[in-house]
Amino acid sequence: MKSIIRVLLLVLVIVVPTTAQAVLIGVDFYALADPADPLLAGQTAHGYFSFDSSLIPDGGTGELFNLSGLGLSSLAFDWDGYSWSRSDADAFLLRFDNGTLTTWGIGGAPTGLSTVVSNAGSYPDFEATGVPGGGYLSYATSSRASPYSSEFGILRFGTISSWSVSTPSVPPSVPEPQTLPLLAMGLLLLGLIRRRDK
Repeated sequence: MKSIIRVLLLVLVIVVPTTAQAVLIGVDFYALADPADPLLAGQTAHGYFSFDSSLIPDGGTGELFNLSGLGLSSLAFDWDGYSWSRSDADAFLLRFDNGTLTTWGIGGAPTGLSTVVSNAGSYPDFEATGVPGGGYLSYATSSRASPYSSEFGILRFGTISSWSVSTPSVPPSVPEPQTLPLLAMGLLLLGLIRRRDK
């Protein structure tokens, strides 16, 4: 009888898998305009995006790259009078080393997530890439370089002055799916043992 109980417990532990709980990972970044931009030089902006930890590759190291977007959970970035959100921008690159985000790329969708073009009508568009220690920003301007210029949507190159990764505090403890079946099995086995002893 004891060997049957042990086998049943072992089968229950193996058959009922433990599910990992994904958490939301957030990235704050600060963008600085191109110093040669006559309209935006010196301006900074804060941006934020988040993604589900289930996007981290197995083993914690690797790269996700998709010009159609990786499916961020949220995105907010106000630049040059335009507010970007998840509806018109997404990440095209997330690179991890031992579970830590080391490089990222986000962009606006009008001309492809990682392509900013410098032709008439390309505004609004942007691409931002975070690398260790900073990053790069390319954007199309919203206005002509001067009242005498016919150029519109000029390509400019700014920087990501800083960025940081944050995760929320650990969520409250919730019983894993296998806890309840194990408890039920244990109570059942205790009942069988008591009944056998009588």
